[in-house]
Amino acid sequence: MIKSINDVLLAIDIQQQKIGMSDYELARKTRIAKSTICKWKYGQHSPNLQGLLTVLDAVGLELTVKERMGEDEQIDILRA
Repeated sequence: MIKSINDVLLAIDIQQQKIGMSDYELARKTRIAKSTICKWKYGQHSPNLQGLLTVLDAVGLELTVKERMGEDEQIDILRA
């Protein structure tokens, strides 16, 4: 279960390593500046939702809401 944006960014980083995709390749594929991606990963900035979804798609991951329980939502990262 995702508890923070850092969990998502960590999952992206792990997936990048698994598929052998560098930050440079990710930047080219998503058309998001490499420096922006690095700032997200190092916690200097937070991605907007569209940027986050673009990066997740580029590495073959997606976010999904599994259950709705009042204000608590369980969100997981899945391989596309």
